[in-house]
Amino acid sequence: MLILKSKDFVLNKKYFINIDQWDEKKIIDTFQTAQVTQLPIIRENKIVGILDLYNFIKRPNTEKRLEDIINKDIVIATEDYDILNFKSFGQDILPCIDESMHYLGYIKSKTIEEKKLTQKYSADIQYYKDLQHEYQAIFESSYDGITITDGDGITLRINPACERIKGVKSKDIIGRCLQEVVDEGLYSESATVKVLEKKAQVTILQKVPSGKEIITTGTPKFKD
Repeated sequence: MLILKSKDFVLNKKYFINIDQWDEKKIIDTFQTAQVTQLPIIRENKIVGILDLYNFIKRPNTEKRLEDIINKDIVIATEDYDILNFKSFGQDILPCIDESMHYLGYIKSKTIEEKKLTQKYSADIQYYKDLQHEYQAIFESSYDGITITDGDGITLRINPACERIKGVKSKDIIGRCLQEVVDEGLYSESATVKVLEKKAQVTILQKVPSGKEIITTGTPKFKD
């Protein structure tokens, strides 16, 4: 049995065309049922090529032998073939054979490409998850108070040190515009508000609910 290196692939064994059982209607029906544009051609349980539906329908001579219009220059997967290295070059299916050269089934090239994309983006997603965990650890363990806002001055996050230094709770600040916080007198002024006005880094002396006066620096990160 063919052992695929990519275990998620399932061989389609059901649909193929037996070259010694020529029947035009049966061939068309097989294509329609399989919902593919190419099918493997089999003789005595061994693959001899691939038949393209378009070439079959458009053949100039309807009496032309099936063997004369099939593509014999094809890629075939064996047990040591890495499926994810398959490049179609116009081949919509990848036929697979065992060590005795017996036909086992085929895999759609579209399925292989989808698997490649899944693996690629899975690695990217894992990378960003790891990055997020690292960022979270730094953000929460920092001794300095950190506040993150969006371009409208809406507070997105504050770290535990910020809660401790300023004497505020994250639930009372997150999601609120810092201009409103200043207007209510919770903060004497906001570095974020001044950054948005000046479009540059700003350092201020800020009075906060803890009763402290703290030096606060606002640093903008511009995008577009």
